[in-house]
Amino acid sequence: MNRTRKTLIAAIIYVSLICGYGSTAQAEYFNLAWGIQYGTADDEDAVYEDVRIDSVGNIYTMWGSREGSNTTTNMTKLTYTGDVLWTKSEQRNYIETPCRLKIDSQNNYCIFGYTYVGGLVRKYNSDGQMLWARNPGSGTRNGTFDNQGNVYVIGDGVEVIKYDPDGNLLWQKYYSIPSYSAMGVEIEIAPTGEIYLGLGLSGSDNPRAILKTDQNGNLSWTRVFGDDGGLHFSGFDSQGRIVFQVETRLSLGGPNLGESDIALGRCDTNGNIEWLGQYGTSAGDYFYTSLIGPADCIIIAGFTQGSFFAENEGGSDAYIMQIASDGNSMGGSQFGTDGSDLFFGLCSNGNGYYISGSTYDSLWGTNFGGLDIILGKLNLEPTNDDKTDAIPVEVNDIINGWTVGATGTDITRNGYNDSNDVWYYFEPVTKGKYTITLYNSSFDTTLAVFDENDREIVFNDDYFGEKSVVILKAKAGRRYYIRVAGSDQETGDFTMSVQEGAIQAIQGDLNYDGNVNLEDFAAFAQNWMMGG
Repeated sequence: MNRTRKTLIAAIIYVSLICGYGSTAQAEYFNLAWGIQYGTADDEDAVYEDVRIDSVGNIYTMWGSREGSNTTTNMTKLTYTGDVLWTKSEQRNYIETPCRLKIDSQNNYCIFGYTYVGGLVRKYNSDGQMLWARNPGSGTRNGTFDNQGNVYVIGDGVEVIKYDPDGNLLWQKYYSIPSYSAMGVEIEIAPTGEIYLGLGLSGSDNPRAILKTDQNGNLSWTRVFGDDGGLHFSGFDSQGRIVFQVETRLSLGGPNLGESDIALGRCDTNGNIEWLGQYGTSAGDYFYTSLIGPADCIIIAGFTQGSFFAENEGGSDAYIMQIASDGNSMGGSQFGTDGSDLFFGLCSNGNGYYISGSTYDSLWGTNFGGLDIILGKLNLEPTNDDKTDAIPVEVNDIINGWTVGATGTDITRNGYNDSNDVWYYFEPVTKGKYTITLYNSSFDTTLAVFDENDREIVFNDDYFGEKSVVILKAKAGRRYYIRVAGSDQETGDFTMSVQEGAIQAIQGDLNYDGNVNLEDFAAFAQNWMMGG
């Protein structure tokens, strides 16, 4: 049977079970919240993967397979906890290679790539229904959206095309650099509307180049640098500078460490390049993806043939690392098996990092045969693991947080064995009542508030259905410490809000969702049986 007709088998293996699958290297800087490994019984010839997250927290992952001249593009939409919502597959009887996946502000997504007859640009709505498709005529390597939903495409040539949200051609430009043939590989739209292009050049030294144009595609400046390694844009930092990485055998951001290194740089709006650092091992180190994180830090993911953050388990290990805005390495994690393990796609919504890639072994589940696809969520070790490192919150703040990787002790007096905690503090400006709520959690949360003398003032488990809610009667100018943990040492993600006033509920609305229904009866029954 043709394997593209076989049922795709997905195995969701949560972090508590992963240790049972072979030998894996993992440093503890990034913690795995959940991981999926999927494929078919035959050798899965994956040729690309990417992952993005929409405005409401759903995950879209793109991956493909090839069998001879037949290719299949697969899109899977998941919840933020990794539950599959749908999977759609498109089979072609010719070679088709999508390269990138991007999502606009309306949660439509575009696939960019190339085929044997030219470029590939296809736009879909959030249900996976195709809205339109275009063939730019040249191989398309990347694309993006602007704030108005216009679509930009970069391809061979170098050709840049702008479409409106309905796929109508707005303009088309070509760029060249004397003495080189060029291929467009990266494109980003600045917050002010200018366009930045990343090029691979073929010539005497095969360098890379960054070009800047105005909003209409008119060239502003060109910068050429580096050697024949890859080039990737992380995005724009808080000062409007484009941050990028190149693979290099030269000494760009520091001395070469052996074979291929990762050099990190940024370029200001006038084209001045500042090299921040160079990173690697004595073996080959490569990146595929990166993004700008909190405080302008840079998150980079790819694969290493060395021991970057842990002992190499064999072949290529996947890695992810964090670098501060000044170029200092903050740490990272390495994931590996006896086979080859690679990270290709990376995205974040401020609540952890979603990563996609591939493995020839059993990294995050049982291998289905040959090359499997992997998708997971990684959390940084929480910086507010201790009360002395509590993070300040204010009224009307919405906080996305996690307890994965947290430690602590069970200090609440309610006996919930909730030892893995993170901390925040709140200093009200006015005296009164304040409602603190945990919601959208992936685990059984507990919530407590302590005063400056470590006395527990108020505590709640999940009496409010899927929420933990406390009402704090506070005095102005006092500091109150908010502790978030999980019953029976559970950990995961959560969203927290702080609102002035005590929440008001309809009589019988036990979960405070604005409705009285069977869910409230279930909450009442559960708490009654527990003696609550």
